[in-house]
Amino acid sequence: MGTDRATTTAKAADLPRDIPPTARLYLRPVGLKTGRAEDALPLAGGRLTFAACEVIVRDQGSVTRSEATVTQITAWAETAGDPVRRRIATLIERLTAARVDFAGRPITRPLIMGIVNVTPDSFSDGGEHFGSKAAIRHAGELAAAGADILDIGGESTRPGADPIAVPDELTRVLPVIGALAGAPADAGRPALSIDTRHADVMAEARER
Repeated sequence: MGTDRATTTAKAADLPRDIPPTARLYLRPVGLKTGRAEDALPLAGGRLTFAACEVIVRDQGSVTRSEATVTQITAWAETAGDPVRRRIATLIERLTAARVDFAGRPITRPLIMGIVNVTPDSFSDGGEHFGSKAAIRHAGELAAAGADILDIGGESTRPGADPIAVPDELTRVLPVIGALAGAPADAGRPALSIDTRHADVMAEARER
């Protein structure tokens, strides 16, 4: 298979000396470990740490990859000029900073999304939960099973499915969203999301 991109892999001693102004610079943590270690940095503020990275430089179709410790990379950046030094400092800050919550849920663990298809022809459940009462009941079961997020959809995306009009989609999803959003709030209540390709449906769902 042909390619128009040249790729070079190097080690710490071969970190690039000249970075063109047009180049894009990336860091990819390697050798992830659990727990703290000397000279290691936390990945996303969590339990995983890294002490080395792959430095990736992309410029005009060429890609250069160099693997080095974080200490070596920061020392190299100090001699590579201010733009590179600032870019490396920014990348390390982004790699180590704790991630913000998603939908009010901390992402220190994987979040579980429960799917609520308010459709008669879903390829995943065959329309088993079509209708407001069935969908709301199913959503409650998913929440009890530990779902962090409930994703409500009113239009099937199975192969060959017919598109539906926005008013019909709203008729399907709004009663479900309204019932779930109106449930007593507590720390364990799942967040809600809407699965739709229509801006009008998104806007109406948000108002609920």
